[in-house]
Amino acid sequence: MKDFWNTTWYQYDVEILQSMGCDVRVSQSPVDVTLQSDLYFAWWPTTGAAACLAATLRSRPFVLIGASTSLIHDHHGWEREFGFYHHSWAVQKIILETVARSSRILAISQHTADQIGTLTHCKDIRVVPCAVDAEAYRPSPLGYGRTLDIVCIVVVLTQTQTKRKKLIPLLHALPGVVRRFPEVRLRIIGAKGDAFPALESLVKDLGVERNVEFLGRLTETEKILALQDACAYVQPTEHENFGVAIAEAMSCGIPVISSPVGAVPEVIGDCGFYADAEDSEKIQDHLIKILENQTAAAEMGRRSRERILAKYTFDQRKTKMSEAISDLF
Repeated sequence: MKDFWNTTWYQYDVEILQSMGCDVRVSQSPVDVTLQSDLYFAWWPTTGAAACLAATLRSRPFVLIGASTSLIHDHHGWEREFGFYHHSWAVQKIILETVARSSRILAISQHTADQIGTLTHCKDIRVVPCAVDAEAYRPSPLGYGRTLDIVCIVVVLTQTQTKRKKLIPLLHALPGVVRRFPEVRLRIIGAKGDAFPALESLVKDLGVERNVEFLGRLTETEKILALQDACAYVQPTEHENFGVAIAEAMSCGIPVISSPVGAVPEVIGDCGFYADAEDSEKIQDHLIKILENQTAAAEMGRRSRERILAKYTFDQRKTKMSEAISDLF
């Protein structure tokens, strides 16, 4: 986890544990796991296996954050590429053992809790949703609708992530939008990985190169500014265990378009638009609807912000996590 201290939700949980009186030691590799802890805590069932082993050997509680798509099992075929059954037999065994030996699992959504339950006999699974820094991710002070920017966030433009986030169907939706709104701009945030050359070529083939901007990897401040400038956020997806980027966009008060899969409906509720991840025409129609009626879009963005404040703030995660694990130490 070389990016540990650059990952907001890791930092949130360390801060929560410290607020509970814990003296937190962060181990960023299996060989760095201490044998002196009273409680062990991990975010992933693979990299957390060493902590789980240490907890088991020392008869100490082990808390696992249920977040990884590695735990997902559904029957639509995508799991062969992104889910639990994509892993080797040995890794599957590690995941199952880590999950089964957990004293308590904190699932980041109800969907994740349900899916974990298909792979383990662990009966102590609590839903503790991810959090958004609603003070940082807030609507622009200059107001909504100043640009025709549409933002999409992908962690890295790799072939796997591009397939999962369905960038190709999104790009195919753009020409129809551009015909109606020639100044529209799709801004894609994500480091340029091995899928970038093909994506760049597709943009040229579609004739929308002047309407697509590959921003690369941004700082958090730069990302927030891009969201605040936007009139919409779009993220068609094969699956999300929560959808932090979706929640961050909602917190910035802009309407969101995503797919009704995984935990996405839990996060968005009725405060956004849904389209099948492969349905370029539906994605196009939703984008045009937002651009045509910015008064209605602004209202949807306002309701999105209210939903985040009501359900997914740092203080709410802090309260739920504290309640969920305070009896373990």
